[in-house]
Parts: sequence; C-alpha cells; structure tokens
Amino acid sequence: MKKFKKILKVFVIVFSLLLVILIVAPMLFEDKIVGLIKGNINKNLNATLAIGDSDISLLRNFPKATVALKNVSLVNHAPFEGDTLFAASALKLQLSLKELFKGAGTSLNIHSFSLDGAQLTILEDTEGNTNYDITKPTIEEAGSKNEETSDFTLSLKEYSISNARVRYYTRGSGIDIVIEDMNHSGKGDLSLTNSELQTRTEALVSFKMDSTNYLNRHPVKLDALIGIDLSQNKYSFLENEAFIHKLPLVFNGFVKVNENNQEVAITFETPSSDFRNFLAVIPEAYVKNLETIETRGKFAVKGEVNGVVDENSIPQFDISLISEDAMFKYPDLPKAVNDITMRTRVVNETGNTDDTYVDIETLSFRIDEDVFNAKARLEHLTTNPHVQANVNGRLDLANLSQAYPVTLTIPLKGILEADVATAFDMEAIETKNFARTRNEGKMSLVGFEYQSDEMDTPLYIKKTALTFNPTTVTLEELDATTGTSDVQASGTIDNLIGFMMNKENLEGAFTLRSGTFTVNDFMVAEEDTGDTESEQKTETLKIPSFLDCTITAQADRVNYDNLTLNNVSGTLVIKDETASLKNLNSSLFDGQLALNGSVS
Repeated sequence: MKKFKKILKVFVIVFSLLLVILIVAPMLFEDKIVGLIKGNINKNLNATLAIGDSDISLLRNFPKATVALKNVSLVNHAPFEGDTLFAASALKLQLSLKELFKGAGTSLNIHSFSLDGAQLTILEDTEGNTNYDITKPTIEEAGSKNEETSDFTLSLKEYSISNARVRYYTRGSGIDIVIEDMNHSGKGDLSLTNSELQTRTEALVSFKMDSTNYLNRHPVKLDALIGIDLSQNKYSFLENEAFIHKLPLVFNGFVKVNENNQEVAITFETPSSDFRNFLAVIPEAYVKNLETIETRGKFAVKGEVNGVVDENSIPQFDISLISEDAMFKYPDLPKAVNDITMRTRVVNETGNTDDTYVDIETLSFRIDEDVFNAKARLEHLTTNPHVQANVNGRLDLANLSQAYPVTLTIPLKGILEADVATAFDMEAIETKNFARTRNEGKMSLVGFEYQSDEMDTPLYIKKTALTFNPTTVTLEELDATTGTSDVQASGTIDNLIGFMMNKENLEGAFTLRSGTFTVNDFMVAEEDTGDTESEQKTETLKIPSFLDCTITAQADRVNYDNLTLNNVSGTLVIKDETASLKNLNSSLFDGQLALNGSVS
C-alpha cells in the first residue's frame, strides 16, 4: 500500500511537471518556432516574410503542438520591390512536439495546415519579369565542388484554404484572371513517394483580356482525387467532378513538373449532352431561372490539352463546343429560340500563344420564321486580332425580347436583313489603313426606332440600305423622320467597322434631302445650375459627337423657332460637335440669304 502511494505520488509530481511544461513551453519556445519558420523562408527566398502576431499551444491538440500566426505577409524585393506577393490574416499549423526542436534548414513534418483570408497576387511586367520568381540561386563556392543547397523538405497530411483571393495579371498581354471567395481543402499523406490527395474546391472566377470580360465571377467547383508521384513530380486526375457555373465536366490526364517546364496531358468533356449545359455556362444575371427554362437538343464540350508550359510556349489544345437541333423557351415569354446549331473550336496547334484561333464553323437559330446564320474565324488574338466573318439572315428585332429576357431601356423594333462578309485586322482599323479591310454584301433595316441621350426626339428609320464594298460602305438610301422633320440621305461611309468595333467617329460624305427640317427636333434640354438654388433648363442644338463627315444638304423648308427659311441648300462639315456652314443659301422675306459660319 505504501509502495502504491509512493508510485501515485511520483506520478502526480511528474504529471504536474509535464503540465507546467506544456503550459510554459509555448512562451519559452515561441520565438524559436517563429524563428524557424521565418529562417527557412527568408533563407531560401528573395523576399521578406513578416509576421504580425503568433501563438503557440501544446495543450490545444496534444500531443501535437499548434502554431498560429496572424497578419502574415511576403513582400517582394527588386524588380517588384515593395509589392506584396502574399498576405494572409491567419495561418495555423499542427505538428508534433519534436518538430519544435529542429533548426532552420531541416525537414518540417506538419500534420495539418489552415490558411484564412489569403491574397496571392501574381504579376508579370512588360519585360517578362515575374514577381513569383523569388527562389534564391544556388551558390558555388570557389574551389569547391559542392553547391550550397537547401535540404529543407516538407511533409503534410491535410490542409485547408478559406476566403482566399488569387490574381494573375500580365501587363504585356492585358490578361487579368481573378479567383476569389476561394475555399479549398485537401487530405492525404504527402510524405509518401506515391500518394492520393482528396481535394475539394469552390471559387468565383473572372477572366478579362484588355477591356473585354469573358468571365465575370463565374462559380467553379471541383471535387478531385489526385494521384501524386513525388519521384517524378507528377500529378494525375484519378476521379473528379467539376462544375463551371452549372456545366458539369470530367477530367483525365496529368501534370508533370520538371526543372525548367511543366508537361500537361489532359482531356475533358461533359458527362451528358443536354443543351441545358450550354445555358449553364452563361452568367446567372443573363440566364434567369435556369431550372424553369424548357430546353431540347444536344450540347457538348470536349477538349484536350497536350504539351509543355515554359517561358516561351503553352500546351497545344483543341476545344470543341457542339450544339445540334436545340431550342430553349422561357415559360413567361411568348416565343422560343428554335433550331439552334453551333460548332465552335478553340485551337492552338503550335504552342505559340499568338497562334491560338477561334473557329465558329456555324452558328444558326430561328425565331418564328426568321432564320439567322453566321460563321467566323478569329486569329492572332494576343497581338493583332484578325477577323473573318459571314452573316446572313433575317431578324425581327422585336422578337428578341419576346424570346429572351433582355432588359432594354428602349424596346427594339425593326426588321434586319443581312448578307455580309467582312475581313479585317484591328491594327488596320486603329491606323485607318482601310486598304487592308475587305467587305462585301448588303444589309437593310426597316421600321427601326432609335433614341439616345443626344436626341430628345426619337429617330424613326422607315428604311435604310447599305452595300458593302471592299474598302467602303455605300449608304444606298436612308428614309427617316424625327418629330416633324423628314430626312432622305445617301452617301459613303469610310470607317463603319472602326465606328462599330473601335468606338471611332463615323466618317463619310453624304447627300441629304428634306421636305421639312425643324431645328427644334434636334434640340436637347440640358440642366444648368445658376446663381440661385433652383435648377434652370435650357435647350441647345445637340450635334452628335460621333459624327465626322461632310453633308451636302438641300431642304424645301427649314423651321427655326418662328423663322421659316425656304429652298435651303449648302454644305455642312461636322466634326467635334461643330457644324461648319459653307455656301449656305436660302430664300427669306422675298430675298436671298447667303452665309458662312459655324454652330457648336
């Protein structure tokens, strides 16, 4: 009995000492642990790690130690000096007690790792420098055959990343990819040479090139079992289920990380071919109440990516989007979009980024009896985009809003008929080298109504017809009215593609004929704030800002306030919201009036 009491007493004393050590040790070793982490990182990277606060506990997950770091940041050195490559609000590690006593440069075995509020910003400047290239080069001492290399290794069994944001931006090409609200987790024994990692990822993805948004906060989900071969640095898709918005995809293949490049061999496809998959790719803001839309027909995505990723090349790829005999109809709209056929490929056959092209082999649909067809090919997308396109068909514009829930400030009206072919490159448009553009065909618009903030009175186009020639566009006829004014016009347009594609002014020369031209129809009410608190409204003659043209005009009657001019003729040169009048003649008070001047 006495012996048992002695053993119990010894046990109590030992347990008490251990308990004291577990409580006190974090305070004794906290600097050592933080120093270990900072030492390994700062020793091997050309960047500076900063830690705002730290907390180490031996009791919370005993027998594992818990290391919690707050306000962690990794700041670049030159040439991105001062830029934050990585930051996180909280980082937590669980590791065994023996790891506390290892020095910098040794292996680190971590049981679990969690990261919250992380922000990773990857940049590439116009000279090709990247802010993530921060690994210090190896140093070979003079007269020594051995290189100074780091023997630091990492073992990890499970991890999680929550509320993260990743941005990839290249200043040269204008590519801007943002992954936000990302939650990612993985579980597996990464200390083994061959292992399997079970992962789960959810995020919102945006993709922008120059000023064009291709994806805007598209939801992405991926549950994947990844096979890891550390001896070859090879990562294979074993089992997976992915969703881009609501489009399901399955992947096969691998990614292999080599010393100077990465090998990629991946195939993917939709597991089903329902046309609803296509609508699922479109942002929810544009496809409302997807579950209630009636659909029919097929849609499938299939692709392969194969090749090497390095500083000079990307993998070759061939991605196909195919739809056949499809339709969709919203339950609260009267019309359906029928006979949808689409065959599109996105291809790169060389590994050179600029050799990527998009080939829309066919795109057609029908609303009521109106059929619309188009095909196009886009090349050299990253340098000087080349476009070849053919469009033909007939569309009642009013039917668009009756088949698709588009929100318009002005209801569309009019019948559009087109049979046009065009070929151009953006450099030719920007430099006004219209000799490199080729257009042919005809287009007409009947019963169209147009209104903008530059016109108080709607413009009603009874009929307009355009003929496309290799270098110019001929306005065969324009018969329009606005207010009490009527206008008939013809002429040539020199840069219709620049006006439509590059927001340039509309340039050309026109002949204009009017029976009655009322200036007040072209007046715009504007609000001015005077010396008093009340706002005053004035009317100004609004000359459209997008016009840069010469107009030879003739009107039987021109009404300006209470003044009527008869048999008016002359030339107007319109540019920069100013109309210069040349040789303007009219009959007034049984006499003749001639003048030159300008109105702005």
